[in-house]
Amino acid sequence: MHIESPTAAALVARESDEYGRRQVFARATYPKDCTTFSFGQWLNPENFIIAAQAGFQRVKIQNDDGTFAKDLDYVLSIASKITADSTVQHDDDGIAQRVALKQGIQLRTDAALQPRVNLAPYRTFAEIDQVVSTFIFRARVQGDAITLALFEGDGGRWRLTAVAAIKAWLSSQITGSPIIS
Repeated sequence: MHIESPTAAALVARESDEYGRRQVFARATYPKDCTTFSFGQWLNPENFIIAAQAGFQRVKIQNDDGTFAKDLDYVLSIASKITADSTVQHDDDGIAQRVALKQGIQLRTDAALQPRVNLAPYRTFAEIDQVVSTFIFRARVQGDAITLALFEGDGGRWRLTAVAAIKAWLSSQITGSPIIS
């Protein structure tokens, strides 16, 4: 078995032919037509909420103090408190943002945006738990509306973790055959 990437694996012959080629018996790829979250794109709150609910696996992430982080719930909560007719005040020092949101006519909340959130987007095979990665959560004002975005914040390390998770899953399913990743 050869794990080619976080989205592709192939069952390959152990022996190569006289030209050094190995026969591929089967190949599995993560479908390209599966909807994924649009990282790095600014979305209005409604589209952001829909994309986040559809694009992330709910996982429990244990903090160092033993509590469980609910970063997806946090992101959805912030996004749901923002309305198209909101007035927004924000302060950004490059590391943390402070956003004051006026909801409707009466309700006003003041919340510091958590700059980094840990989420598990659907990016690899459904047989394994999706890889938890760090994302940068940002908000900005465009005209009289606010938009939200998530930016990948792990430098692509999720790919290595996903390949290791695929290898672990295959190792539990296939015995007696080497798995190359």
